[in-house]
Amino acid sequence: MVAAIEHPLPKKLFFEDESRFGLMTQIGRRWARKGCRPDIPYRQTREYLALYASVCPETGEMSSLISPYMNTEAMNAHLEILAREHPNTCNVLVLDGAGWHRSLELKVPDNVKLISLPPYSPQLNPMERVWDYIKGHYTRGAYFDDLDQVEVRVIDGSVFLHENPEVLKSVAKASYAQSIFS
Repeated sequence: MVAAIEHPLPKKLFFEDESRFGLMTQIGRRWARKGCRPDIPYRQTREYLALYASVCPETGEMSSLISPYMNTEAMNAHLEILAREHPNTCNVLVLDGAGWHRSLELKVPDNVKLISLPPYSPQLNPMERVWDYIKGHYTRGAYFDDLDQVEVRVIDGSVFLHENPEVLKSVAKASYAQSIFS
């Protein structure tokens, strides 16, 4: 699949996805004393921000962007960041079928090539595990007063993964990724 892509630069495989992080409390499991049922404040406000991210499972590199919107304009900005952060490689980006991934207004930089996942197959995108990691370690069970607090926690999680490629490689491990190169 990737072998068919002709480009003078060496190829690097990335997986891309975007996730919403917001004010609605995500209930999850928590440690508590036996017989004790902890109170967790709950909020149902539907305000979100989006984290766009691309991860190379082989190297543990990550490019990301926080945006108030999930649309073509934000996707264009994310692609530009990926291309700028990795200028010496042909960045092969595997992504799902979101509408803004197929938009006619999508501006794909010269050193980025897109490959779509099959429909209804999120389990093939290791980014789903990255979202689980960030939400599980930084946002799940937390009560936020405003989106600024959400943004701080999402940035904390994203920065941690940027600075710890071994953790990111472990979370985003995709044994099947090499078969995409054949």
